[in-house]
Amino acid sequence: MKYNKIITLVFGLALLPAIANAQEKVERNVLSISPFEFFNQTFQLGYERMLNEENNGLVINVGITASNLYDDKQMGIKGDIQYRFYFKKNNIEEYRTSRIMIFTGPYLAYKYLDREFREYYYDNNTDPNQPIYTEPVELIRKSQINSGGAGVLFGLRLVMFEKVNIDTFLGGGVKFTDVNSNSKTQNYVYDITDPEYSGVYPKAGFTVGIKF
Repeated sequence: MKYNKIITLVFGLALLPAIANAQEKVERNVLSISPFEFFNQTFQLGYERMLNEENNGLVINVGITASNLYDDKQMGIKGDIQYRFYFKKNNIEEYRTSRIMIFTGPYLAYKYLDREFREYYYDNNTDPNQPIYTEPVELIRKSQINSGGAGVLFGLRLVMFEKVNIDTFLGGGVKFTDVNSNSKTQNYVYDITDPEYSGVYPKAGFTVGIKF
């Protein structure tokens, strides 16, 4: 099944640092996890390859979304690619074991989501002797949502003991979404957190990583 391949991809991502370091002694790889993504019912891993003496970095994030909340079921994948420019490094005053790295860079993102939830609609009654609308009809709405986008990020990295990386970033860009659904009603997008939203979109994140 396609989700078995996705799971294999995520765990393969976790092995990339070990494979890379088998061929070199310099620690240029970072494996990270996104704690706040758990609140979005998503498990996300990230891999970064440091380049040009830590002046640049190529980041790949892959996540799996799975949830079954009340009548709303979701299953999908998400990922993004970032190319970072680290343009400032400082030792934190009086703490030589830590330093700060400020970064910026573009990103590309993609998300696919299978979603099912219960909705109700009114079926028009064409019989003139009956009310215009009948009782509401229940439907299990099934949607396949594809979205992609691009933008720019700005962030801060705290490096501790040259091993632990804590990243916080904020930025945004444009998101385009395509929805294939069996819905009988007009699709309403209520806010930017709706998976079916298209338009200008903020992006923020927090990750904790280990350098290898």
